[in-house]
Amino acid sequence: MRVAARPGRSSVVRLPRWCAARLAGERGSILPFAVAGAALLTLIGLLFLVPLGQAVTERRTQATAADAAALASVELWADGLEDVHSRLLHARSAEDFWAVLGRPLDAYGPSGMRAAAGAYAGRNDAELQSHDVRVRPGAGEVRVAVRSHEPVDPTGHYIYAEATARIELRGGLCLAGGLLGVDLDGGCRTAAEPTEDDTAETRCPADGGTTEAPTGQDGEVAEPDATCTPEPPDPFDPPVSALRIGTRLVG
Repeated sequence: MRVAARPGRSSVVRLPRWCAARLAGERGSILPFAVAGAALLTLIGLLFLVPLGQAVTERRTQATAADAAALASVELWADGLEDVHSRLLHARSAEDFWAVLGRPLDAYGPSGMRAAAGAYAGRNDAELQSHDVRVRPGAGEVRVAVRSHEPVDPTGHYIYAEATARIELRGGLCLAGGLLGVDLDGGCRTAAEPTEDDTAETRCPADGGTTEAPTGQDGEVAEPDATCTPEPPDPFDPPVSALRIGTRLVG
């Protein structure tokens, strides 16, 4: 090997041809190992990332299913309360009006609430596990729990999710002591107020309304009294305002 240099210039080392060829061969032999190592690391990453991605996607799916199930149930509950409000508006007497009220809020929930929750859970690839109806001050809640149809690979575990939806009475109907009532006179009334019996009320005779005509001294019959005709009662005006109901997810 010979090193040649000139003043003022950097020296250049020239390797023999046999040495340069050997180094090139070593670089070529390392390349397959590098490619194999990179492929192995990629495979290991996929083995962990793919199941993780599936689990994240499935958790989102089950969360959506739980939300849909809870909202479907509480919306059906709201429909039932709208029917109650309609019955109040069409009541023809105070007795009919107040007979509709005064029961716990969950007593007005339609029987199909659980079935509606299960149907919406199934549409989102989930199974309904539980369905609980609760009454809160001024509101009602439905809490549901769902589970994935199949376990997630490769862990073999099911994915669970829960959600709670609330129905809020904002006007027209209200709750007092857990019982359904109507907004009246600045408060919530669940039953009619007791009224005093009017003993001085004029009543017609039981014989149809005519009294027996008196007979005078000369045998002449006097003119009979006028027929007693009671005044018709005033048409019943249901004391209920417009209904305002809200539904929303709370958990």
